[in-house]
Amino acid sequence: MKIIMSKYMRAVMVLTLMLFIGISGAAQRYEIKRGDLLFKQTESAEGFEKAVAEATSSVEDYKFSHVGVVMNEKGEDAVVAEAVFSGVKLTPLKEFMEKDSGVIAIMRLEKPYRKAIPDALKKISKLIGKEYDKEFLPGNDKYYCSELVESCFLLNGKPIFKRQSMNFKNLETGAMPEYWMKYFEELGKPIPQGVDGTNPSDMSKSKALKLVSVVRRYGTSAKER
Repeated sequence: MKIIMSKYMRAVMVLTLMLFIGISGAAQRYEIKRGDLLFKQTESAEGFEKAVAEATSSVEDYKFSHVGVVMNEKGEDAVVAEAVFSGVKLTPLKEFMEKDSGVIAIMRLEKPYRKAIPDALKKISKLIGKEYDKEFLPGNDKYYCSELVESCFLLNGKPIFKRQSMNFKNLETGAMPEYWMKYFEELGKPIPQGVDGTNPSDMSKSKALKLVSVVRRYGTSAKER
């Protein structure tokens, strides 16, 4: 009986240890502050996200296709502002962090730029409900994800994140992906190759930002793009 119980207890201890290790690996600790930028790289990206990732390069060789802004980091009121296909909206922080598989890079403004955060968040709050900028054009009162950030984060009246000539071509092949050709054909608009704009990957390389941590995500729900 003692031998049987001893084997049983050892099995329980091993199982408990394995469960503890599994939980520890999944439950990652990270610090997020108001005004932080959250850059997403989606695992096995397809369609829109794949096309964006293949046309850009990010900090530390990640392939970011989306960025959101932490508006409030505390408790049940913790939310992220993001521009998605349905428009500019607020998303619960927990949902933003967990809904897709991949990684999220938590990036924070360097000290000289942090005084811009209060005004930036006020500007973003006024843009909630605005249309998504499907055409990726400046000055139309519509916003794609990084355009929302670029438009609202100003220091002494000047954008912290500079615009540059947009690229929609695959960085490796130099070819225009079929996805973008079909995307803009359906819009009835020309591809804005070379037009001034922004993207999450290039924004992540800004000297105004520092990388706080990278969080691995395992996904709990369908994403909206």
